[in-house]
Amino acid sequence: MKQVKVRKKRTSQRRTHSNNKARIKRARQRACDRWSALFFAVATIAPVLYFLGNFTKASAIRDPLIVEEHSVIVYSQYLLFLGVLFLVGLITVRWIRRSLRAPIDQYFPVLAFIILTAYYILAFQHQLSPNGDNAEYIINAKSLVEHGQALRLNTPHNTPNSLASLGLPLLLAPIYHLWGVDIFKMKCLILALALCLFPAYYSLLRHHLNRPKALLIAMVSLTSPYLVASSSVIMTEIPYMLAAILGLIASIKFCEGEGLNWKWGVATLLAALVVFQMRIIGIGLLLAIFLHLTIRCFRRVQRDGWKDLWHQEEAKKLLLMAAPSFSALLLLQLWQGHVGTSQASVLFQSDLISSSISNFRGSLAMLGPMLFSPDAFRWASFAMGAQPPSLQVWWLIPCIPLFYGWIKSLKANHLVAVFTLTTLVAIWVGSRTAQEMVLLRYMLVLIPFLLYFLIDGTHQLIIRLWPKSLRKSLGRWPQIMLGLLCLHLVLANADGNSYTIARAHVGFGPRYDDMMLAADWANDHLPRDAYVASAKPRIFYLFAERKGMRILSGKLKDPETPDETILNHWFSHGVTHIMVDKLSTSVREIVMPLIDRHQNNFQKIPIANSNGSATIYKLHD
Repeated sequence: MKQVKVRKKRTSQRRTHSNNKARIKRARQRACDRWSALFFAVATIAPVLYFLGNFTKASAIRDPLIVEEHSVIVYSQYLLFLGVLFLVGLITVRWIRRSLRAPIDQYFPVLAFIILTAYYILAFQHQLSPNGDNAEYIINAKSLVEHGQALRLNTPHNTPNSLASLGLPLLLAPIYHLWGVDIFKMKCLILALALCLFPAYYSLLRHHLNRPKALLIAMVSLTSPYLVASSSVIMTEIPYMLAAILGLIASIKFCEGEGLNWKWGVATLLAALVVFQMRIIGIGLLLAIFLHLTIRCFRRVQRDGWKDLWHQEEAKKLLLMAAPSFSALLLLQLWQGHVGTSQASVLFQSDLISSSISNFRGSLAMLGPMLFSPDAFRWASFAMGAQPPSLQVWWLIPCIPLFYGWIKSLKANHLVAVFTLTTLVAIWVGSRTAQEMVLLRYMLVLIPFLLYFLIDGTHQLIIRLWPKSLRKSLGRWPQIMLGLLCLHLVLANADGNSYTIARAHVGFGPRYDDMMLAADWANDHLPRDAYVASAKPRIFYLFAERKGMRILSGKLKDPETPDETILNHWFSHGVTHIMVDKLSTSVREIVMPLIDRHQNNFQKIPIANSNGSATIYKLHD
């Protein structure tokens, strides 16, 4: 009896001692978390103050029109930037302190969505961008409504546009049918799709990441200056990204779910079709699904052998995806070849090896600047005096964690990683232009996925490189470093976005305004059968409703081209009028001097515009 009491007493003492050790450990952990959170808060002060000091000197903030007429925009930017920084810091601190289960934390995604909405609305650009691709999508929408097919309405014979991607024109067609060429409403549609990116992307990230990391990556990605600038541009970037994210969610549900779910299978096929119709590089989603399922089949064979392979779920899913997809692609190429030019013929008629190598080099050179450098964004946006960052090879060093996270995801056969790879391959193989600015514009649709690999790879790399003997004492350093990386990216994004927000309120400048006024004048005064050569023929057609051609193209842009060659080119194509504006460099440097040297061939038509930089000439033989 006495021995039993002694044993019970010893057991009680051991329990008390164990509980005391657990309490001491928890107390030390809480103290460590508090000090870690304090260190993170202090570490953010210097970069934020440095950014604010430089930001006050930025040309986009000190523009006279901004200072005199839109000063409220400057203060709004400060509030937005500080709001984003505060939310990123708050999420990181709460993550460090392991306290993301409080009721207030449930509202972080809502707060992030509100801040992003304010960001996109502040950067809303109501004018049509001076990019002919914007006008082409609207022309295709007009053609679908009026002719039931995609035609090049700005050409003399309305030739079929067999290579047109019809995803965006189909979205614009109802607006054109109801209100005509209403640029504002079309841009509002793009803005609405941009606002849908956050819930869709956050849902996608939650498949692989916990809540705080997914929220941080979503905040950093969707404040990227490329995405903010694209949120009010009538281009395919935003619709493509939203369709791709929704397609990836459907694909994950179908490919990785148990059983053969026909509903998710049909949803995946429809999503792949929509993504492909948004942009031709959308073929990357379909290739990613095939590759992902093939890898799953291969791993099943390694485990179970070849026996009953075609009775396995992976093989059935692969067959379900492949059969209708290849049939649809084959029929599309046959139809395109019948009415015009097919995508396959364009692809195989080019030097695939040489162009792919050039595209690979160009995209690799822009990978770092695209994610980290505001200068690269301003250069890609044609800001006055902006140049791409020098020593571009050094920008690959910060991308080491990006490649680490990407390769790690590829080894795990994550569909997002496979999709990024296949889309990049589609860009390298399909792009006909190896210029870095063009490749950057193609690659910007991958920014959310590349930032996902960068931030997640940084987190995993810190844990992996930490000495094994010190891993138990690692504490919250991965979260601290991750928060500081997100802070740096948000500050870089804010610097780039200042240009977009300023341009949204200043406009594209007096030369652009004169060009648009000249197009409106032509709509009211030029003969209906006028055939006009201009620097922006698709934009001119959209507002002037006169057919036309590019004023200079190919070898004609060479300053050494003889005047007679250019004049004969215009005469042979039946050009009746020349639209001269100072927005285009080639027009300023080649066409205007040519007109001065051959004044007998040109009759100037007076046009009332505020700056006089756009003029229309009647061409005489």
